[in-house]
Amino acid sequence: MTFVESLSLYTAAQKTVAYGFVGCGALLLISAALTWLAPPNASPLWQGFRVGAIVFGLLILVGGLGYARFNNQNEADVAAGYQADAMAQVQTEHARMQKVVSDFPVYQIVFAVIVAAALATALFAQPYWAGFAYPPAFLFLAVMLIEAHSHVSIAAHAETIAKMATTAS
Repeated sequence: MTFVESLSLYTAAQKTVAYGFVGCGALLLISAALTWLAPPNASPLWQGFRVGAIVFGLLILVGGLGYARFNNQNEADVAAGYQADAMAQVQTEHARMQKVVSDFPVYQIVFAVIVAAALATALFAQPYWAGFAYPPAFLFLAVMLIEAHSHVSIAAHAETIAKMATTAS
């Protein structure tokens, strides 16, 4: 597989991650909108859920759109760098992918801690905060699953680039 092919596959997978984030944001915003169907004197649990779904829905929606844009720009920049100086770009991409691979478990642990903290809040906090805690628990669980699915493309691209970097040295 060539550098550009590997980069394209990796970028396509990362764009799928970004669109997964957008989808999670849309689901949270839709769920927040549906809470307005509840009676006006809805419990604090529903009110907290609504606010949490709006806050986290907007954050992940904007984050997903930004991540998709970043991936488009990154692919263009890396491909241009490869056209300008293939050896230097392979080394740069190799260093970047080593960092991505080594940081992956850290992010998954952070997401798991956020899910656990949100669930603990949902169990032990006042009703408003318990309701507020459900959207981030859902969101970060979904993010963990989306990221876990993308790990295959991360590992494949890192392996391809590592072989190229070793050959180039």
